[in-house]
Amino acid sequence: DGISNGRGFPNYLGVMAVNPEQDRIWIPAKKDNLFRGLQRDGKPLVFDHTVRSIALEIDVLGNKEIEANRVDFDNHDFATSAAFSSVGNMVYATTNGSQALIAIDAYNPNTTAAFNTHGEGAISIVTNDIGDKLYVHNQLSRSIAVFNTTLEGDVKFETKWSVVGKEILPENVLAGKRTFNNTFKSNLSREGYMSCASCHIDGSHDGRIWDLSNLGEGLRNTIDLRGKEGMKHGTLH
Repeated sequence: DGISNGRGFPNYLGVMAVNPEQDRIWIPAKKDNLFRGLQRDGKPLVFDHTVRSIALEIDVLGNKEIEANRVDFDNHDFATSAAFSSVGNMVYATTNGSQALIAIDAYNPNTTAAFNTHGEGAISIVTNDIGDKLYVHNQLSRSIAVFNTTLEGDVKFETKWSVVGKEILPENVLAGKRTFNNTFKSNLSREGYMSCASCHIDGSHDGRIWDLSNLGEGLRNTIDLRGKEGMKHGTLH
C-alpha cells in the first residue's frame, strides 16, 4: 500500500469497454483491500487503504488481465462505467460518488486526467461515432452531461440535459440516496475514497469479510442494509 496505490481484489465490476479491434477490454471496478487489517497483516484499515477505484485491461486473445496496465484512480471511489473513443486511443471512465470523468491513454495507461461529471452518481458513459462527443448519465442528478472531446483526449464540458420531467421519489429519499453515494464532500469522505455505497451498493452488500479489528469489531461480514429501517436494528460501526 502506497501513497497513490494499494492492494486489493477487484469487485463491483462496472460497464466494460471494448476497443475497435475487439482484442482489448477495459473494466472499471472498485478494489477491496482484504489483505489489510490487524488480524491479517498487522496494519489498521484506513480511509485510503480500504477501498479504491480501478480499471483493468483484459487481453481477449490471451484470455487474461494485463496486470501491468491496471490503473489505480487515486482519491476516487469505485468506477462504474467505461467507453473507448472512436479510434480506440482513449478510454473514458466514470466514478460513482466522487463525480469524476477520467480519461486514460489506452497506449500508456499511466497517463490519466480527471474531470468533473457535473452531476452525481455517474452510472454510464458513451461516445459518438465521430469522436467529438461524450455523454455521461448522472443518475442521481437525473441528468446527462455532454462533453466535447478531441482525438488527443481533451475533454470540455458543453451542457447538461434533464432526463426526468417529474420526480417520483420524495425529496428526502432522493437526498438520502445522494448522501449515501457521495464522496465529493469533505464532511462525508476523506479525499473522495469511500461512501456508504462503497460497501453497500444499492443498499445491499459487497460480499466481503473485512478485518475491522482496529474499530473493535474483528472480522465482520458486510451486511445487507435493505429492510433495516435506518438504525432500528442497531448502529453501524
